[in-house]
Amino acid sequence: MTSTTHDPPRWDVSSSLSEAEQPRLLPRGWRPVSVMRFPLSGIGCSAQAILYAPGRYQRVDGLRVISSVIVSSDHGAWLHVSCSREDCLPSYDDVRDVKRVFIGAHRVAVEVHAPDAEHININPMVRHLWARLDARATPDFRTPAPNGGWQI
Repeated sequence: MTSTTHDPPRWDVSSSLSEAEQPRLLPRGWRPVSVMRFPLSGIGCSAQAILYAPGRYQRVDGLRVISSVIVSSDHGAWLHVSCSREDCLPSYDDVRDVKRVFIGAHRVAVEVHAPDAEHININPMVRHLWARLDARATPDFRTPAPNGGWQI
């Protein structure tokens, strides 16, 4: 059996989100922030990363969000939204709220669990959501099965 290697996709990151990908109205408790500090202890460093850019938000309870639009080498447009806490991994409820506010109730979002060989973890307190902007990211799981019922 021959093994074939594939180059990983190349990504172009947009410096700012278009109006369509930004939340039009932030719910109570959220605010945009222009500067965020992130501890880099997850990679064995005692320093902090400081980020200056649009697409950064923080909730009053400390949940932080960064969003950007990424276009892959196969020309797919993706909205990438990460959420983090300083001292623990964001909960399922945190991720669900972030998806609703920053990706929208109308879009499918996925959290990817990559193969070990492709896994990158710069900060263990961050979760990432991806939403395809120009197509559906997953099959429609509501499709009826040929023998009745629903296929998943």
